[in-house]
Amino acid sequence: MKFKLYISEFFDLKAKGTSIKTECLAGLSTFATMVYVIAVNPSILADSGMDFGAVLVATILSTVIATALMGLWAHFPVAIAPAMGVSAFFTYSIVIGQNKPWQAALGIAFLVALTLIIFHLFHLRRKILEKMPKSLSRGITGGIGLFLACVGLKDVGLIDTSNLFISFGHINYLECGLLALGVAVALTLMRFNIRGAFIVAILSIWILALVIGKTTWQGIVSLPPSLMPTLGAFDLRTIWNFDYLKIYFSLFLVALFDSCAGLIILARQAGLTDEGGKIMRAQRALLPDALGSLFASLFGSATLAIHLESSSGIKAGGRTGLTAVVVSLLFLLCLFFYPLISSIPHFASDSVLMILGGIMLREVFDIPWKDLSESIPAILATATMPLTMSIYNGFLVAFLAYPIAKVVFGKAKDVPVMLWIFFLSFCCAA
Repeated sequence: MKFKLYISEFFDLKAKGTSIKTECLAGLSTFATMVYVIAVNPSILADSGMDFGAVLVATILSTVIATALMGLWAHFPVAIAPAMGVSAFFTYSIVIGQNKPWQAALGIAFLVALTLIIFHLFHLRRKILEKMPKSLSRGITGGIGLFLACVGLKDVGLIDTSNLFISFGHINYLECGLLALGVAVALTLMRFNIRGAFIVAILSIWILALVIGKTTWQGIVSLPPSLMPTLGAFDLRTIWNFDYLKIYFSLFLVALFDSCAGLIILARQAGLTDEGGKIMRAQRALLPDALGSLFASLFGSATLAIHLESSSGIKAGGRTGLTAVVVSLLFLLCLFFYPLISSIPHFASDSVLMILGGIMLREVFDIPWKDLSESIPAILATATMPLTMSIYNGFLVAFLAYPIAKVVFGKAKDVPVMLWIFFLSFCCAA
């Protein structure tokens, strides 16, 4: 009884109009909608040559630390985990696309996390976000969504990105069919607002793959795999050259805008904004993902971000940090389900990538299409990422095109100083 009273007082549940039961159910709801990260993130990073089991442990530990900090320090009902867009950039743009070792990519992720912490201390993250044109933010988000969809299609052989143009590949019809079925299952569940649609779709395709022999049963529960293959494996010795400066800059931008944009959306949903629309305790809320990203790079995972799947918990009544604490505890339990997760085939998790890509692509609908000085740079960013299979190229085009378009249309005064700094930086890095 005393423990419940302490929890209630610590999170101020009564004043927020919620209860321990409601917060726990909200945490379970958020967990169910984003637990797919445990399967998808190691699958993406394993393509870079990293050890699947070690990345899985790194994913869980960094998620637990960052989400618990969000709950206990910032008192926000928001979960933090590796960002799929960042992980895709890490693997397919840095390691595979630019032929860089994953250890060096982790070193860049470590420096990005340190930069985020420094920017946080000087309140720069929020200031940059406020100056970022919404059209560019939406175009870039849509481009990452198309990029993720292309990754899913590439994994099952439906498209070939090795040539100058994207073309049909050597199609594995069975895997394509299972991928399509996974997408259909998830979309059907989402249509009827069934929580955990992503993980149910992944598990459904995994079970079907077991039945038809497309994957092998490896058990359910075991001790966690070793973290040693990736623990402290980041390389800071070989990254001090111009090529890595471009990578650092691009990864920093992705990490910067991912979390800040998500926090704004979720804070509004949870009623954590004041009358002027500003986020309450914003300075505290922007710290956990930066610290979590630092731990992630040390453990062996890409940068973290605030996950919009937290909205499912908020819709279930989550209003305090207790929701986030429950999510972190549930993720911690997943450490002992490695055999189950490691046997999930890529086409099962790719079905989630396809839908996530579609959800992110919806951002382009809010681009102000009638204003060509806003819409042209945004759509160039959206199109460049999947066509070049490079998230960095999308940022390059976006930040070069926006100031130029504004000057051409006689609106140079509308370009923030921050964007001119980015413009010059990309000119030097191009």
